[in-house]
Amino acid sequence: MPKFLLMIVTLLLCNSCVFYSYLSSKKPSDESLSEISKYLKRKGIDNYDYSFTFKDDCLDSLSKEENAFYLYRIQNGNKARLIQSRFYNIEGEILNGYSLCYGKISAFSEIGDTTILDYHQFPDSFLSYWNLHLKLKSDARFWDIEPSTLDEITQTKSKYFIVGYWNISSGWSSLQMLKKLSGFKKRNKEEVTLILVNTGHDQLMNAE
Repeated sequence: MPKFLLMIVTLLLCNSCVFYSYLSSKKPSDESLSEISKYLKRKGIDNYDYSFTFKDDCLDSLSKEENAFYLYRIQNGNKARLIQSRFYNIEGEILNGYSLCYGKISAFSEIGDTTILDYHQFPDSFLSYWNLHLKLKSDARFWDIEPSTLDEITQTKSKYFIVGYWNISSGWSSLQMLKKLSGFKKRNKEEVTLILVNTGHDQLMNAE
């Protein structure tokens, strides 16, 4: 068997998430607000509350230890995954999260089961790799939004805030996460505020 084919087969067997992510990714590019809006509509992602873009001048912020969710990658000299979601409580404190090919995003598909958002139920082996000091307002520093919009978000009566970082260029990876988050929002409309933040900058994508 050719070495290249063997590598692909091994990758598929070991981690199908990585395999599908690799096959569906496209060349990184800057993604405009118009392109983002059309993509979400075309893919049927319509259950969300806000859609923003990541600030151009904050390209490496997610890979700094104080801003990262999944610390294992950072502590081992790798960049943070740009496809991730973060779950915050009503006070804007981190509860749980998901990073590309790490985490149980499917666990959030259970209708009405918001208890999964409480990190206290997870074993220490999980928690040791999570940054449990993250805050919603700290995350918002890197979004291209007006201060008044952030005030509007934090003053909502939602019990939970979900932030989904995604981009069109990543293909399957982002789409699967968006579908899960949108579905969770649909089933828990009154309890959840879903915020989508596009990380589709040419420089940002190439920094991963």
